[in-house]
Amino acid sequence: MRVGSPPQTLRLLPSTEIPESWFVLSLGCTIEDPANCTDTRGGIYNPTNSTTWDEKSLYSLAAEVNLGYTTNSDNGEYGTDTLAVGQVGDGGVSLPQQVVAGIATKDFYLGNLGLSDRPVNWDNNNDPEPGFLANLRTNNLIPSLSYGYTAGAAYRDVTGSLTLGGFDASRFTPNDVSFTFASDPTRQLVVGLETISYSDSKITDVPLLSTGVMALVDSTVPHIWLPLVACKAFEEAFGITYDETSQYYLVNMTTHMSLLSQNPTLVFQLSNGLDGGPSVNITMPYASFDLEVSSPIVNDTTWYFPLRRANDSSQYTLGRTILQESFLTVDYERSNFSISQCDFETNTPAHIVAIAPGNSTNASPASPTTTTSTVPSSSGSVVIIQQSSHSLSNGAKAGIAIAVVLLALICGVGAFFCVKRRRSRQKKNTSSELEGHLPDPPAEMSGGNAPIRKHGSIKGYYGDIRRSFSQHKTNQRNSVVEVEGDPGTIPEHAYNRRQFENTHRSPHELQAEELRSELSTPEPTPISEMSSPGLVSRGSQRSAFASPVRPGFPRRSPRSSMIDNNNSNPFSSPPLSAQTSPLPSPAFDEKKSELGSPAAVPQQPRIVRRESGIASMMSEAPSPRPDESSYQAIETDTHQ
Repeated sequence: MRVGSPPQTLRLLPSTEIPESWFVLSLGCTIEDPANCTDTRGGIYNPTNSTTWDEKSLYSLAAEVNLGYTTNSDNGEYGTDTLAVGQVGDGGVSLPQQVVAGIATKDFYLGNLGLSDRPVNWDNNNDPEPGFLANLRTNNLIPSLSYGYTAGAAYRDVTGSLTLGGFDASRFTPNDVSFTFASDPTRQLVVGLETISYSDSKITDVPLLSTGVMALVDSTVPHIWLPLVACKAFEEAFGITYDETSQYYLVNMTTHMSLLSQNPTLVFQLSNGLDGGPSVNITMPYASFDLEVSSPIVNDTTWYFPLRRANDSSQYTLGRTILQESFLTVDYERSNFSISQCDFETNTPAHIVAIAPGNSTNASPASPTTTTSTVPSSSGSVVIIQQSSHSLSNGAKAGIAIAVVLLALICGVGAFFCVKRRRSRQKKNTSSELEGHLPDPPAEMSGGNAPIRKHGSIKGYYGDIRRSFSQHKTNQRNSVVEVEGDPGTIPEHAYNRRQFENTHRSPHELQAEELRSELSTPEPTPISEMSSPGLVSRGSQRSAFASPVRPGFPRRSPRSSMIDNNNSNPFSSPPLSAQTSPLPSPAFDEKKSELGSPAAVPQQPRIVRRESGIASMMSEAPSPRPDESSYQAIETDTHQ
């Protein structure tokens, strides 16, 4: 276990009876204790070194009082701190503000990890604090308030196993006997101990318990507490003697060697009561009772038999000894538990089974929505069955549903306005391009016999204008533009008409027309003899100021050129002035009758477009410029 911040790694024993966790303080090892006291007690907890430690006060441990383990002098330094299972990097879970207690008493030589579902009460019952297992369930870190535990068998070289939220089905042989919780919340895991029988190589099934008793299964203590008459039967069967000083059954070397050779076994018959109902047998070999005891119980290490004399029925207890050979599964949400014979078959893979919540109809389903985190150690492993997706409350689910609906509405409205704005821009751009390049209407369209087109249609005398201009823009992107000289003044309508008609003629007709134009055109003036502004001549080299259009870099639109007043490029459009004409209206249908032959425009350098190896010379008049008010409107629209 890890406790505190930064974490302090300590070793604990699982306790089925206490809700909080106990850790040994530095006062638990004094100069009178052996040098290895710190290690044998599982490590020392120093709460002052933890930044998350919140001290409460000194309280009585109040555990195993009926067995005489704790008295008023056995207090614990209680508080809250961060508690985690496993070492750093091993996985596991961590919870802040868990109830812990620092102990110094040697009645409990190791610390304990509380597995009880009872809350911890401070000064009164109005402010209960849940234990570690209950907090795991509250935070949906385990599927149910349950666990499975076996203490392990060192004589079999088998480590212990603790599963939080379920059990390891590979560790025991299942049975159909279910035990219900007792009415006393401090003694819930009570079983009916009907009989105890003894067998060895010479005799079999000798009863050691003549009358059945109700006994508590408690992993906090190691011993088996039985009535005096049963203890006397054990003394006779095993040849052990009771030491009045230590109140333990100590075993000398002679008896120890004799028992090893006989290898007797005990069978504990357990049931939910003493009325003869279904029962389960737990077989215990002598090796499970062949234990050692040392300081502070006795001065020298010696063998002992883990049997204690009980004074009354409140002390009848089956301690950790019996959990070496049995597996305990506890389900607090259904108020029942089970005890099964351990299965020590080697090389059996773990089979972790999650116990479903109490409101589920299945008591132990193998849920696909859970994962396991195994925390190994030298003495056993802790498995935490974690839910891969935590369940949500109804309020959280409703909030998520409302958020999804609102998000869908926002996305829908945003998409509507984006599409509307894009269509509006496309319509404006198309109208602007049509106004700037549309040729003057032919003679037959100037009278009353002109073809009539409906509003919204782009088709007219020359067919689909949008298609032709799309082809024209494609031809522009694939052209190589070079400045060749001054062709003189070319009427705008003549250039536009030629450009417009060329886009509606077949490729063979265009090639033939351009070839005739090229053959009939005089030799152009070399660039070196040109005096056009902005051109630089270096010897006989020709300077080309326009390069082929790069892929991925679209040509600047006329609107962008007109609003870029700070552009230092000499080949960009001239800056705006008061004498420039405003842009024609984008509503072509309404202004069509106002379009006439353009006036003469200033001379512009001749532009050669090379397409498919055939050069055609044409001139293009500059686009009209907007006034200041138009500039402001265009600038705003462009930034949008």
